[in-house]
Amino acid sequence: MRYIFSIILLLFAPRALAQGSLSSTLLTELGRQLHQLRAMPMGAYTNAHCPDGRDSLVGTERQVLKLKLGTPDYIGRHDLSWSYFFTSPVPVSQNGGGFPELTFIFSKGNRVASVTCYYSK
Repeated sequence: MRYIFSIILLLFAPRALAQGSLSSTLLTELGRQLHQLRAMPMGAYTNAHCPDGRDSLVGTERQVLKLKLGTPDYIGRHDLSWSYFFTSPVPVSQNGGGFPELTFIFSKGNRVASVTCYYSK
């Protein structure tokens, strides 16, 4: 029985490590993009898009997300979600604008349960 468990563990370990590496790399890249976009002049044109591989972020701890991405642009009170707007600073009078909104929905254990990305309207 131990032998079978060891084989199963060896088969799945590389996949888990690869997924963890992908999520860390993606979070670092998203954090870099957010930092650059937020440093732009208000209302500046951007060409940001919804990131590929965002499902790899499922399971990420809330604290890690905040460390890598910073303070969210919007916090949903009812569904425990955080949203990040991938755009330059938006004028107060502007609604929407076609930029990506990356939203993380958390489990009660403070881990990402799902990730969505839509373009604002």
